[in-house]
Amino acid sequence: MQHIQWKLREAAFYLHNMKEHSAKLFASVGPLRFEWTNPQHAQAAQVFLFLLSAFIGAFGCVTYYMETSCDKNSSAKRWFKRARKKAVREHSALAAFAYLRNSDVHERHIAAGASTWHTVNMAEQTTSSEFRLSEKELKMMEKLQEQPWAIDLLKDRPIVALAEDALKELGAVVNEGVGLGHLP
Repeated sequence: MQHIQWKLREAAFYLHNMKEHSAKLFASVGPLRFEWTNPQHAQAAQVFLFLLSAFIGAFGCVTYYMETSCDKNSSAKRWFKRARKKAVREHSALAAFAYLRNSDVHERHIAAGASTWHTVNMAEQTTSSEFRLSEKELKMMEKLQEQPWAIDLLKDRPIVALAEDALKELGAVVNEGVGLGHLP
């Protein structure tokens, strides 16, 4: 369990750094001046994606350690399977990020430029700008093609907001498993 909590904290660390990096980047260039063709902007976006990849890796470790821990006990194994099915059935950010993680690790699709786009929210009259995942790239990922709802969820909101939701949901599942005695 100690390692599960460690990896949860690691995922939170990378999420915090993604959030800070994104905010600093768009504050320094202004929301309307970000351009993929600008090498400095593209490099900053690449750093953001490195942080996203690290977040996804730590996130995936938590689910893997939970699964291997639950494999030792039949009731824990049933609980974990039910929790996983519930996340998919509810079209949660947790399940969508699990599919994204599998796609990133096994299909290697996330990359600067092609995998993300940037948007400005002028409707709210803010100076904020966000990275989002590219619908085109998401639709090319085999693991996600089987779950079109996950593509819709992942493309429709900023990456940082989705990652926050996914991490919160993952933490709740870990806490449930601990409370039930299924996780050490």
